[in-house]
Amino acid sequence: MESEQEATADAPAGEASPESLPSAASAASAKPRITDELAALRALGNAKLLGMKLKSRVRESRNKPHTPPRRESTRVWRKAEAPAGIDVDFGAVLRRRKEEERRKQRETQEMLRRCSGAVWGDDKKMEVVKKTDENLEGYGRRTWAGPVPVNAGGGGRRRSQRNLFEGGNVKDLRERFTSKRSMSIGKVTVEVRRRRRREKNVIPAVPNLGNVQTVPLETDRDNPVSDPGGRLPNKSSSDEENDPNESFSDEENVEYYEVAIGEDGVEFEIPESDDDVSFVEEFDSKIVDEGEPPEPAPEPAPDMHIPSPPHGKRLDPSVSPSHYSLRYSVVDLENFRFEGTVDIDVDVGVCDDESMRRNIVLHSLELDISSATIAPSAGGDATGCESLRYSIPRQTVDLLFPCNIEGKHVLSLAFSGCLNDSMHGFYRSAYAAEDGTTRHMATTQFEATDARRAFPCFDEPAMKATFSLSVVVPGVASGRMLTVISNTPSISVTTVGGQREFTFQKTPRMSSYLVALIVGELDSISRVSEKSGVVTSVYSTPGKAGDGRFCLEVASDVLDLYSELYGVKYPLAKSDLIAIPDFNMGAMENWGAVTYRESKILMDAKATSDTTRRGIARTVCHELAHQWFGNLVTMSWWTELWLNEGFARYMEFIAIDGIFPEWRIWEDFVQGVMTLALDLDGMDSTHPVEVEVEDPDDISAIFDTISYAKGASIIRMIATLLGEEVFWRGMKIYLKAHAYDNATTLDLWEALSQATDGTVDVGEIMRGWTSLPGYPTLSVGEGVDGGGPGLMIERFHSGGRREGAAEVAAGWTVPLTALVEGDDGGPPVLQSLGCVGGGKDLSVALSALPTDRWFKLNANQTSFIRVNYMAEQWCRLSEVMHSNVMGTIDILGLVSDVFALAKGGYVDIKVALDVAWRFKDDEEGDYSVWRELSENLSYLASLYRSEPFYPKLQSFLRHVYAKQMARLGWGDEEDRKGEKTDIREGSFRATVIGVLGIRANDVTVKKEALRRFKAYVDDPESNPLNGDMRDTIFKIAIRENEKEVYSSLKSMHDKINYPEERRNCLTTMASVSDMGLHAEMIGFVLFSGKVRIQDIVFPLVHLSTTRDDGGRACWEYMKNNFERIHWKYGAGKMWPAIVAYCVRGLRATEEADEVDNFFSGSSHPVGSGGARLRQALEVVRTKAKRISRDRDVVAEFLEEMPE
Repeated sequence: MESEQEATADAPAGEASPESLPSAASAASAKPRITDELAALRALGNAKLLGMKLKSRVRESRNKPHTPPRRESTRVWRKAEAPAGIDVDFGAVLRRRKEEERRKQRETQEMLRRCSGAVWGDDKKMEVVKKTDENLEGYGRRTWAGPVPVNAGGGGRRRSQRNLFEGGNVKDLRERFTSKRSMSIGKVTVEVRRRRRREKNVIPAVPNLGNVQTVPLETDRDNPVSDPGGRLPNKSSSDEENDPNESFSDEENVEYYEVAIGEDGVEFEIPESDDDVSFVEEFDSKIVDEGEPPEPAPEPAPDMHIPSPPHGKRLDPSVSPSHYSLRYSVVDLENFRFEGTVDIDVDVGVCDDESMRRNIVLHSLELDISSATIAPSAGGDATGCESLRYSIPRQTVDLLFPCNIEGKHVLSLAFSGCLNDSMHGFYRSAYAAEDGTTRHMATTQFEATDARRAFPCFDEPAMKATFSLSVVVPGVASGRMLTVISNTPSISVTTVGGQREFTFQKTPRMSSYLVALIVGELDSISRVSEKSGVVTSVYSTPGKAGDGRFCLEVASDVLDLYSELYGVKYPLAKSDLIAIPDFNMGAMENWGAVTYRESKILMDAKATSDTTRRGIARTVCHELAHQWFGNLVTMSWWTELWLNEGFARYMEFIAIDGIFPEWRIWEDFVQGVMTLALDLDGMDSTHPVEVEVEDPDDISAIFDTISYAKGASIIRMIATLLGEEVFWRGMKIYLKAHAYDNATTLDLWEALSQATDGTVDVGEIMRGWTSLPGYPTLSVGEGVDGGGPGLMIERFHSGGRREGAAEVAAGWTVPLTALVEGDDGGPPVLQSLGCVGGGKDLSVALSALPTDRWFKLNANQTSFIRVNYMAEQWCRLSEVMHSNVMGTIDILGLVSDVFALAKGGYVDIKVALDVAWRFKDDEEGDYSVWRELSENLSYLASLYRSEPFYPKLQSFLRHVYAKQMARLGWGDEEDRKGEKTDIREGSFRATVIGVLGIRANDVTVKKEALRRFKAYVDDPESNPLNGDMRDTIFKIAIRENEKEVYSSLKSMHDKINYPEERRNCLTTMASVSDMGLHAEMIGFVLFSGKVRIQDIVFPLVHLSTTRDDGGRACWEYMKNNFERIHWKYGAGKMWPAIVAYCVRGLRATEEADEVDNFFSGSSHPVGSGGARLRQALEVVRTKAKRISRDRDVVAEFLEEMPE
C-alpha cells in the first residue's frame, strides 16, 4: 500500500509532509431484536447477573472522589443545538455517543462470562471445570443458548457470581476486608469494600448478546433521552462508596460487598445471590408480551469447548479457512447497500481438552448476518446456528451451533451491509459525470483490517485461502452500463431477469486484505506484454482513461523487469490499475487489481509537473513490487509489516533505475526517503521497525515512515554489505521458499545468510535495526597515540543528547565504509571498515584512516546513521564539497547530517550556516543537494521570521541562491523548445525561485511571479504555466497581492477537475496572512464539502505552519470547534492528521502543555490520533528549545556575514 506519509511537493520547504495514519471508524449498531435478547437472557438462567449495575466509571485517581461523566460527552443533539451544517440523525448520534461506554462495559462482561466455570489453581493456570448432570441439579436443566452460566458450578444449589472467584467456598466478607481485600482471576480483579447499609436499587444494564445493540441508562436527568422512563433514582451522597479506611462506629449499619474490576477500569458490583424473583418475573412478563414461544424441553449443557479470553484480538489459529465462495447478489449504487452470501471451507482442529467444540469465531464488522449454517465437507445435512454474538471491540462474531464441530466443514453465511463513505471496507466514491451529474461507484479498501466490513471472514494475513467471486449488478435497463473488476479475469457474464452476473476465476492462495471488488461505469486502455503475455489495463471513470497512458507503459514494463529479477513469474493473467476518485491512501496492492488515488495514476501531459510524473512512476512500481513482496509472500502478522512496505519502497527505486536510468533516482531515495526516515526516527516518539500490535487502530498507525522509509533504508544497507549478486540470490531463496505462504523477519535473514554460504550471520547484524527504536550517530574525534581518529557511537536524539545514549547504541551493528582522499590529492578511494558497534571495541575502529587527509564516513550514505566531525573536519569537508571530487549523494549526506546535528545541538548552528554559505559560489549544482539545503534553510527561516534579524537572514538567502537563479532563470526558452536536458531541472528551478520569492523576499522574483499569475488567469491558453512552476508562482503571487490572488484561486478551484492543480489552489489559499481569510479557509477546508476528505491535510499543514500566528489560530479553532470537528472526522482515517496539524504549528512549550491538558480528559478524546499527537507535541517542544538556544548564535553569525 502506498502511504501518503512521506514528503510531497505541496509541503512547505522545511516542514514535515502530511501523514495520514488512519483510525478505525465507529462500528454501526446492529438492529435491536428485543425478543432474541430476552430469550437469550432467560436461557442463560442468570438474568440478574448479566444485568449487573454499572457502579462507576474509570477513576482518574484513586485519591479523588468520583466525578460523574460530563454531560456533554453523552448527550444527544437536539435539532436546534446541532452544529451548523450538520444534518442530525438521532439514532446515529445516540449510537456514537454511547459506543465507547458500551464497549468498556461489554468487554468486562465478556471477560466475566468467558471465565465462567473456571478456578484459579496454585500453579496460576486456568483450568476448565467439567459440567455434569450431577452438579447441574440445583441449577436446573435448560436448553443451551450461550456460554456456560456462571452459576452452573457444584454444590447442588443456586450459586452467585462470587463462586467464580472463591471456587465454591464463600468466606466472610468482613474477614476478607480486614485481611485480603483484593484477588484476581485472569484480567479481572475482585475487591471487597464496605459502605453504610442501604436499600439497593439495581437497574439492569443488559449486555450485547447475539446481534443486539443495547443502550445503558445514564444519570443525565436533564436529557430526556438519557433516562426515557425516569427510572433512575436521585443519587445522594450516601450512595457513593465510602473510604475503605473510614471508621464506622455502628457496625450493624455497615454492609460489605464485592466489586469486579475489568482491566480497563470498569467496575461492576457482584450480587450476593441470584434469587431476585421479582426481577426474573419482570423479564418473564416481557417475554410473554413479545409473544415468545414456550420454552422447549430442557437438556443438560454438554461438555464443550469454551475458549478462554482470546489473546488480544487475534482469532483462534486452530480454525483455518481454505476457500471462500463469495457471491454479492445486490450492489445498490442508488441506496448504497449490498447483500451477499459466502461459503467458507474451514478446517476445525481438535480441542486440547478433548471437549466438544460448538462455536466458531470469525471477523465481522458493520454487517448484519441473517443466517449461518455449517455442514461437513464430505456431505451431510446443514446445521443452523443456535445463536450468534457480535463483539464490537474485537470486531468478531461468535457463532454457536448445537453440534460438535471438528475436521473439514463448510460454513455458510448470508449477510448485508452499507456502502459507506469512509473510504474503508466496501465503500462508495462520488465523481462528476461528463454530463455534470454526480455519479457513484463502489470499491474496496481492505488493508489492514477492513475485509471484515465487506463479508464475514478470517481477516488475518496468515489465514490465507483461495477466493471464488461472483457479483450481480443491474443490467443496461437501469440506464448504466456497469463494469465489475476483481483480482482475476471474469470467466462469464450472464444476464438473468434484467441483471448481469459477473463470475471470476479462482484466485491464488492469498490473504483476505488483498481481495478487490470495483463496480462502476469505467473506461479503460490496455497493453499486452510481448515477453509474458500479461494484459495490463488502466481503468478510470468515463473520459479519463487516456490520462493513464504513461502509467500503463510503466506498469507493463516493470512487471517484466520484476519477473526476471525475482526469478518468479507474475502468477496472474492480468494486471489492472484502477483510478478511484475518493481514496484514502496513495494506492493499494490488491493482487491483480491495484487501486489508486486518481492523482497517483492519471496525468495531463501538458499540466503535470515532472515531480508528479516521477511520483506516479514510483507509485506504480511500488504497488507492483507488492505482487511478490506482500501478495506472493506475506508477513505472518502486522508486526512484520516492514517486510511488505520496506521491500516495496526499496524495489520501486530498483525498478525506476532500471527503466529510467537518466532520472538518477537513488539521489531522490537518499534525499526524499532515507533523510525523511532519519528525521522521524530521531524523535523520542518513534517506534521500532517491528512493533507488537493487536488493535486495528494500532495496526493502522504503523503504516508510517518507519515501516516504509526506514525499512527500505536498512534493506539497502544490508544489500550493499552483501553485494548485489549475493543479495539477489538470497531474495530468490526467500521468495521461492515462502511462495503463497507467510514469512517472518527471521525467515528473510535466514535466506540471506544461506546465500552467503553461511559466511555472514545476517540476523546477528540486523537484529538491532528492527528491534530498537532510533539509530546511532557516529562522532569522529582526535586519535590517541597516533592510532587514527577516535570514534564514539550513541543514539541520536533530535531534541538533544540524552544520558545513556551510548549504552543504547551498543545494540546496533553498523556496516561502515569511508571515502578517503587519494594520494597526492588524487581521486578519493572507497575503503571498507567492516562492522563497528554491537559491543565491539571502538578504539581501533578507525585505525586504518589517515589523520592528515580528509575522509568522509558512510560513503554513498548506505548505512542508516548520522556522522559528526570536529569543527576543523567540517571546515575541510565543506571545501571538498565544491571541488568536484565528491559524488552528489555524499555531498547530500553531509548537508543533511550537519543541519540535523545542529538541530539537536550536537554541533554549533554556525557550522551548518557556514556549510550553506559556501554554496553561493557554486557554478553548477545538483537538484537533490539543493533541495536538501533549501528544506533546511527554509525551516530555519520559519523559526526566526518574527525576529529583528530576519531581514539579514533573508539577505543571506538571496546571496546563496543568486547564481543558481541567474543560471536557471524562469525556463521560458526551455518551454518554447519543449526540450529538457534533465527531467529534474524544472523541479530545481521551482525550488530556487520558491526560496527567493517565499523566504528571501526577492522583490524582482515576486513581481515577475505576480505578472505571470495574472497573465495565466486572464488567458490560460495563451499564457500556460509550466507544471513544475505553477505551485511556486501561485504561492509567491499571493504574498504580493493577497486578496486578488485568493479570490482568483477560489474561483479557479471550483472549476478545475485536474487533481494536481486543485491541490495547488488549496495549498496556496491556505498560505494567506490575513487572519480573516485564514479563518474562512479553515472552515472551507473542513466543512464546505468542496474539498475531498483525502485532500484536507494538504491545505491544513499550510494553514498551521505558513505563519507564526497561523499555528495558534489552527489550535484555537480546534479547541473552540472540537465537538464539531470530532463529530465529522473523529471516526475516520484522517483524524490523526487533523489533530497533528492543528497542533504542529505552535511554537512554545507552554502551548504544548496546554494541548496536553486539553486532551488529557475524557471530554476531548484523541482516539486514534494519540501517536500523531505525541509526535506533534515533540515537534513543538523541540522547536521551542531550538528557537531559544540558537537565537543569539544565528543573530551573531548574520552580523558577521560579509555583504
